[in-house]
Amino acid sequence: MVGAVCTVVFVGATMSLVTQHSRQRQFSREMALAANAATDNLEALRNLDIVDLPGRTGTGFDVPSDNGGPGGLNTVAGDVDGLCGSIDVALAQSSGSCFLYRVTVRVTWTGVAGDRAISFQTLMGDRR
Repeated sequence: MVGAVCTVVFVGATMSLVTQHSRQRQFSREMALAANAATDNLEALRNLDIVDLPGRTGTGFDVPSDNGGPGGLNTVAGDVDGLCGSIDVALAQSSGSCFLYRVTVRVTWTGVAGDRAISFQTLMGDRR
């Protein structure tokens, strides 16, 4: 009887650990996908001409899956464009014809840990 109880407790604990590990792996995967998509979009913005940068505000982007296909993350409920990523460009400073923009790239999604968000922010100016 004691052996049966110990076996049930051991199996239950093992199942709990496996489930917790699986959720943690999925969460880490989601975070990596979001961070990679945000970084890739920031790098794409760096390649734009500075005069085109303000026109990108309000633009959304998709987060690719592990194999590069679309829809790597699920959008949060009520998302209007159906894309997890968004870009915001705001003027930080200007001096004459030189402009410095604050660029924020944000990814919001619904995943294994509920609604999550990650954002990266940088300053971009005229590259001469």
